[in-house]
Amino acid sequence: MYTFLIFILVCVICGLILYFYSENKKLKQKHFHDIHALQQSISLHKTQISFREKGLEQYRFLKYNLEESLVLQPKIKLN
Repeated sequence: MYTFLIFILVCVICGLILYFYSENKKLKQKHFHDIHALQQSISLHKTQISFREKGLEQYRFLKYNLEESLVLQPKIKLN
């Protein structure tokens, strides 16, 4: 009788261990998928930020050139 109860208890414990192992594996796979998606999103955003920074640098450069071109130049005589 006790052998049968111990056998049932061991089977239940093994079943629970297998269940939690499979659930843990599913959670890890979901976690890695989410991390991969976030890394791709971060990479995309970094690309967009660098593109916008380059645009701002060019804008500042153009503004600087415009300011320099508007400086009075007494050496140039207009007829």
